[in-house]
Amino acid sequence: MEQFSNSLSITLLGSAGGAAKAVLAILNQAIANEKDPIYEAIKNVTFHLVDIKQKDRAYYGELFPNLKDQLFLYEIDLQDVVKFKQHLKEKSTGVVIDVSGADTIRVLSCCNELGICYINSALENEAVDQDDSLIGFQLTERYTRFEKEKEKFTNTKAIIGSGMNPGVVQWMVVELMKERPKEKPRACYIVEHDTSFLNDTALIKPHTLYASWAVERFLDEAIWSYPMYMSHHRPLYFYE
Repeated sequence: MEQFSNSLSITLLGSAGGAAKAVLAILNQAIANEKDPIYEAIKNVTFHLVDIKQKDRAYYGELFPNLKDQLFLYEIDLQDVVKFKQHLKEKSTGVVIDVSGADTIRVLSCCNELGICYINSALENEAVDQDDSLIGFQLTERYTRFEKEKEKFTNTKAIIGSGMNPGVVQWMVVELMKERPKEKPRACYIVEHDTSFLNDTALIKPHTLYASWAVERFLDEAIWSYPMYMSHHRPLYFYE
């Protein structure tokens, strides 16, 4: 972990949301265990939590007691590029972890300008979301527009679309590779057993759809976008 300095500053975007809770839960466990692989990297880190509608300090203190002295809270609209870049400069941010719904290209452009490392969990594009002519094709269009822009980002190191509970998938893959050193994986297929559902079955309402993540994100990924598969390098969509 030599690449991390003792004065590293990390800014977490979308800190009041569910994905951020997963990130902070991992860090909260790691900081309490000196044998944890990332303990040395984060023990002296300051975490700057940013959200457009921030939670109060008591919320974070209750959920992440081991981290509470390293957390600093801010309420910033990430559409305000000037204010966001000012925050990054003032806090000497070295890494941005983005689990917000802010426009990926805009946020990454700020990081690229300032030479800050960037990681996010999903591609977001506000112009795509606001264009009704793209309904059903949003996920593909976000990817297409990012591909057109990505060569411009030459002053940053970035991981785009880190996925489920950022970092967990990568950790799973590394552990499996350690268990089976003679097998070189060609792909990663995740089957998740969700244990977060209601334990008391009497609370389950009939004819009700339950989702384990934000309703808007669920609709976006599972319902609003048309199913698509690739054939001879060409995307084919199912409209009905």
